[in-house]
Amino acid sequence: MANLVFMGKTGLIGGEATKLDSIDGATLTDNDAAFVNVSNVQYIYRLDADSGAAESSPDIIAPVTNPGDKRWILQGLNGMGSSSFSAYLTADLDDCTGDSTAVEFKGAYWTETYDNGSVFSNGVFTAPATGFYLLGAQVYMSQLSSGHTYGSCELRISTGDIYYMFWGNPYAWSTSGEFSCLNSISIYLTSGQTANLYLFVAGGTKTVHVEGSSTKIWGYRLS
Repeated sequence: MANLVFMGKTGLIGGEATKLDSIDGATLTDNDAAFVNVSNVQYIYRLDADSGAAESSPDIIAPVTNPGDKRWILQGLNGMGSSSFSAYLTADLDDCTGDSTAVEFKGAYWTETYDNGSVFSNGVFTAPATGFYLLGAQVYMSQLSSGHTYGSCELRISTGDIYYMFWGNPYAWSTSGEFSCLNSISIYLTSGQTANLYLFVAGGTKTVHVEGSSTKIWGYRLS
């Protein structure tokens, strides 16, 4: 029997006729294919007839009816914009560090330029699917003084991994007490893992500002 190709679905789970998991498992055979369009993004699936894996949307989806061990396995996405975002601080964060106080940049003080796929919220990026992502940020500080001899700006992943945007003496690199760091990284994330910015400056008093519209974060899925 030739493999079937399913198209026209506009959702992944929920059991409704428009969702991928509504297809009766009894009608499915190994290596069937499905193309699901959600918000201008095409999800590409292959049916593994003996997977038996636990459902974890969007990576693994089980039919609602007669699932057995049959699972839809995500093969890829078309439409990179589905997992892309860009945001900037709405206003300055005044006197937020300088005395080793940590700034995690989590809160309702971000303005989103765009957020395709609702992957960014209150300073936190959440990977919508397993794959490679490009994440980048710019953090602009002011009111640095000679006492501020150590600092770190990091991209922190929910697994505990840390990627440094800068690490060292921010005042030594500053001009008139102002310093901006800009960096990006390609990183492999599994579905549901999160990332956010983290900053602290030490050695002096709590006088360091983070400038609003000049502090930004962005990212998109590579594959």
